[in-house]
Amino acid sequence: MLNTVLVEKAQDKLCWHTLYLTALKVYNPALEPQHRARVAQWREKVRQDLETCKQDVAHSVYLRSRRFDPLLGFLFPEMRDLLARPLPGEQSEIQPRKSSLETRNPSRQSPSKEPPVYQATGPTWLKGKDLEDWKRANPEAAAKWELWLKNQRH
Repeated sequence: MLNTVLVEKAQDKLCWHTLYLTALKVYNPALEPQHRARVAQWREKVRQDLETCKQDVAHSVYLRSRRFDPLLGFLFPEMRDLLARPLPGEQSEIQPRKSSLETRNPSRQSPSKEPPVYQATGPTWLKGKDLEDWKRANPEAAAKWELWLKNQRH
């Protein structure tokens, strides 16, 4: 898995590297010394890129949207604390990135400093038999999903 991630060259996929590195730090899988060294180099490369691009974050290929971090923290509670920390180069208070529409028309900016949150009423990509099959195949994730939905409604 590690090699697959490290050879990924598609620019639109590199933003997920911060999540992969967070998971590696939190779950600390058994790695051979040469793989640990590769992860350390990878971590440093991502950190340097993010810090170098902090003046113009839109150009960092490793910058990802923080929009779903609360959900990720719920699904992976071990990662919650690290997900809440700013990435290298980010301000201590995480600010949502402005869309191109907001940049062109400042009067349409949202008054909230929080990024918009997707409010799902259910797993819209699965319905009926497919949803039930998924729940049976993934009981832990299904229970977390149901709990998350319940908390969103209250």
